[in-house]
Amino acid sequence: MKKRLFTLTLAASVTLSGGMLDQAANLAKSAGVDTKAVSGLNLNNELLSTLTKQLGVNPKQAAGGTATLLKAAADKMPKGSYETLLKSVPGLGAIAKNGDLLSQAGKLAGGNFSVDAAFKALGMQPDMVKQFVPVITDYAKKFAPQSAQLLQQALSAVL
Repeated sequence: MKKRLFTLTLAASVTLSGGMLDQAANLAKSAGVDTKAVSGLNLNNELLSTLTKQLGVNPKQAAGGTATLLKAAADKMPKGSYETLLKSVPGLGAIAKNGDLLSQAGKLAGGNFSVDAAFKALGMQPDMVKQFVPVITDYAKKFAPQSAQLLQQALSAVL
């Protein structure tokens, strides 16, 4: 079990340094780690398409940035509200599962999960966080207004 966790953490670290979520999935899969969370991510979902068009990021940066922010929000939202958000908003659940990889890599890189460090590792400037937040919360409002409001409050602490 420890070997698998280490391998998954190492895979996530390689992913962040190269900015590619699928590289972590491939490395983890080759080590025998269950990679359904990563391989199940559809990089063509509506939220990621909106982020790429509006912010000029690539789909993997959109997915990684969103996963990073969802991970940050998870720590600040009531657990039940966070779970409701992930279930109610199409695509967020799959993206959030990739946040686990980002969190593990962030802990390896600096000891603690850091939104700014994750964005930098994905090849984006930390000021992109401020641009991601309204796009993500506006998307969530279409499907779960109350959960989106809690998400926005949680992410305001990140800004």
